[in-house]
Amino acid sequence: MDITGTQAPDLAQKIEAMTTEVANLNGLLKKMLYAQQKAVTLEPIEIKSEEPAAQVKQSPPLAKPPAGNVAYDDLKGAITTLATTKGRQAALNVLKQFGVNKATELDKSAYHDCYLAIKDASL
Repeated sequence: MDITGTQAPDLAQKIEAMTTEVANLNGLLKKMLYAQQKAVTLEPIEIKSEEPAAQVKQSPPLAKPPAGNVAYDDLKGAITTLATTKGRQAALNVLKQFGVNKATELDKSAYHDCYLAIKDASL
């Protein structure tokens, strides 16, 4: 920056603007450093619940589903029943067989096969 021939008030304004900009950058760097430290120190946790969801209608996983046509509510009830009887991890393992973590991520065409897998896992 060339300051020759610059008047004192102009120079003071430029210094003040640069000081403000440096302070803003310093604040952003502190936030980034904090976020980076938090990302490094966080570890994944597993949330466990022994209680089934109150709103979910539980259906026995051994119930025979209609041929090729399983409603989402029936599937959800079977998953909840499996999680209650065999544990949450058993239900998650069945869903992972279909490449999903939640029943809502399943394609409707996979409901029947998933229901049958839940039936097998409940034995």
